[in-house]
Parts: sequence; C-alpha cells; structure tokens
Amino acid sequence: MSSNNDDSDHQERHLPSLMNYSVRPSPNFLHTFKNFIFANVIVQPYYDKEFSKEDFLDGAKSAVEFVSNKIAEGEFEKLKESKALTEDCFRDVVLNSSNFSMDQLRQIALSKEDIIFNFMYQIGVILDDDRNTRHVEITYTAHYKPEQNRDTFASDESQDFETFQRSIVVLTYRFVRDYSKGVEDSWTINALNHVSMKDVLDGHEY
Repeated sequence: MSSNNDDSDHQERHLPSLMNYSVRPSPNFLHTFKNFIFANVIVQPYYDKEFSKEDFLDGAKSAVEFVSNKIAEGEFEKLKESKALTEDCFRDVVLNSSNFSMDQLRQIALSKEDIIFNFMYQIGVILDDDRNTRHVEITYTAHYKPEQNRDTFASDESQDFETFQRSIVVLTYRFVRDYSKGVEDSWTINALNHVSMKDVLDGHEY
C-alpha cells in the first residue's frame, strides 16, 4: 500500500523529484538568527575573511543558473566535468531526471534574472576533531519564474496573485565547502531539488 501511495503522489505532482531532498520555501526565524551568528562570529573571522552573505547569494545564483540549465538540457558530461556537484548528488540527479517530461525539464531551467526571491535558509558548521576537518554547509533557497510561465503571466494582466504564485518554482540547493587547515576548496552542491509552488500549496510532500 505504501508503494502505491508513493506512486500516486509522484504522478500527481507537477514536478518529479531530482533527489530525495526537501525544499525550504520560506525562511525560518530561528535559523536566520543563527545564520547571522555563524556567518559573522565563526565563518568570516576564523574560516574565510572574505565571506559575506551578499557575495554568497550572488555566487549561488550563478551556480544554480549553471546547474539547472545543464540538467534541463541533459548536458550531464559538462555538468560532471564542472565538479559543481558531489558524486552522490550527480548520480541521483542523472537517475531521477529520466522521470521528467521535456516540459517539466524546461521548468527546471532558469537564468539569474528569473529569480524573484532568494535567501540562505541555514548555515551549519561540521567539525570532526578526530580527523581535524572543518566543513561549512549552507542551504540556499530561491523562488523563480520559469520563462514560459513568466511570458504567460505577462500576457494576461487579469491574473491574480494566487495565479502568479502558483506559476513559481522553488529550489533548494545545499552547498558545502571544506575549510580544513591546509585545504584549498570551493563551494560544491551536495543536495538539490526543484518543486512547483503548486505542489507546495496543494500540500504534496516535498
């Protein structure tokens, strides 16, 4: 019975899942407060003196633009060569993208100009004293208007806010970076997903 229910939910959703990873559609007040502490009291002074919220958000926009378009276009070899995703994340995305129709894949693609709202949902610091490693994880969320949806809305000014809201897609990408002593690293994505706002508002699991 559980399997049948999962299949039913999968069929009803407007977008299949790229990974078994939940999106975070809205900020969490407690996380927002903790994010300020982590960014300004731990990450910036001790790990990365050039780190800033604004620079991270700008870089995240570029990253999700690149990754989303490679997924939508099926250019997985270029995506793999970029090393933008961890191996596990890449494998899951390639496997699950086969569940998407061409129209659904077009909903995944975006440009930075399509993003209408974005934020850092959560910052986490992972310490392993046994291995003497330090990692920072940042969960990033963006709301964007796929091009085909934006054009449709623009052509009909009579549509209300709810119609506009249901045309949005939400993405959540989790970035990780190794800040261990002596390690030169860059931000890599280890989890991601895109969800239609229709599915969020209709109460589907995501």
